[in-house]
Amino acid sequence: MKIGLFGGTFNPVHCGHLINAEIVKENFKLNKILFIPSKYPVHKNLDGNVPSDDRFNMLKLAVSGNPDFDVSRIEIDRKDESYFIITIRQLSYIYKNAGLFLLIGADAFNEIDQWKDSEEILRTVSFIVMRRPGYETIEHKIVKNAKDVKFFKNPLIEISSSNIRANIRNNKSIKYMVPFSVEEYIINKELYKI
Repeated sequence: MKIGLFGGTFNPVHCGHLINAEIVKENFKLNKILFIPSKYPVHKNLDGNVPSDDRFNMLKLAVSGNPDFDVSRIEIDRKDESYFIITIRQLSYIYKNAGLFLLIGADAFNEIDQWKDSEEILRTVSFIVMRRPGYETIEHKIVKNAKDVKFFKNPLIEISSSNIRANIRNNKSIKYMVPFSVEEYIINKELYKI
C-alpha cells in the first residue's frame, strides 16, 4: 500500500490541488491520496479567517467523486499546535505497513529546514516535490539522511487559493477554479467576503 499525504491550508481547495494530486497518484502508482488540512498553520497566517471545519467540509465535497481520495481530520482535531512531525508519527503508526509519500510544493520544500524535527520527517517519509508557479526548487535542501526525494514535473496550473479569495472579495467569478460543489459552499456560507 502506497499512500500520498497532501497537507496544507486548502483555503480553499482548488482544481489545481486536485489535478496535481491525481497526476501524482497515477505517475507514482499510489493507492490513495490523503488530504490533511491544517488547523492553525504554524508557518503562515490564515488569510480570510475561515474555520478549519469549513476548509475540511470543502475538501470533502471536492474529493467526493474520487474513491482514491480521502480527507483526514488528524490535524484539525488535535488540541495542541499542529506540527507536521506529530502527524507523521501518528500516520506511521496507523499505516504501519504502508509506504508514506509526502506531496509537497517547491515553496514548502524550500523551507523544510524550518519545520519542527525536519530531519526526522525526511528520514520517515518519501517526498514528492511538485513544481509551483513562481518558485524554483532549491535541491540542495536535501539532507544526506533523507529517505527518498523525487522531483516531479507536474503541470503548472495558474490557480491559487489567494487569487480565489481576492476574486471573491472583488465580486469576481471563481467558476472552474474550484469544483462546483465548493463554489456553492463558499457562496452559501458567504466565505472570504471580508
